[in-house]
Amino acid sequence: MGLVLRHYPSFQCPFRSSSILSPFYLLVETTGSHDIHDKEKLEGFLVAAYEDSLASDAVLAQDEAQLRSLWALRELQAVAQAEVSRDRGIEYLPYDMSLPLEDLYTIVDDLRVRLAGRAEVLGFGHLGDGNLHLSVLGPARAEEGGRELLPDVEPYIYEATAQLGGSISAEHGLGQMKNEEIRYSKTPMAVEVMRQIKACLDPKGILNPYKVLP
Repeated sequence: MGLVLRHYPSFQCPFRSSSILSPFYLLVETTGSHDIHDKEKLEGFLVAAYEDSLASDAVLAQDEAQLRSLWALRELQAVAQAEVSRDRGIEYLPYDMSLPLEDLYTIVDDLRVRLAGRAEVLGFGHLGDGNLHLSVLGPARAEEGGRELLPDVEPYIYEATAQLGGSISAEHGLGQMKNEEIRYSKTPMAVEVMRQIKACLDPKGILNPYKVLP
């Protein structure tokens, strides 16, 4: 949140306690069949969250414009990170993984300790399905394409994810950069079954060639 508000001064923090950033922000969008009933249930949820000291502040979108504004604060997370990296010429290492809900943020805290203030480690994602987008913003690159922090981040981040019972790839898939790292999330037998399914559906290898499987 702090990065987005600094990088996009036109955006305002919607909370009363905007001078002090909270450890976490949760964005909830509901869809129901009866607006009044839906609003009552959401307000009941917020009251319970306050009473249980789970929330310190909240804001409800009153119209479509406010809804879009709240979503923009969330959607601009990754965009701001990429733009800050480009503008400052610093190292940017983004990751997309899935983790058990109780350990969703563990790896963020662990990586901050591991890098000991040498980089900014940021985490956001989808709480409902355990999808974490983790990014490392490091020092200025010594040269184009330089990766000073990479040896301290990989393979540690893949090993830690595997130990927590997660997957090194979530909504964005393995692509071409991480296909060799599939072994951290899948057994050799699972990969072989994937190969067989791929061969059945795509015997000529023309569908999304050279991607996913190592």
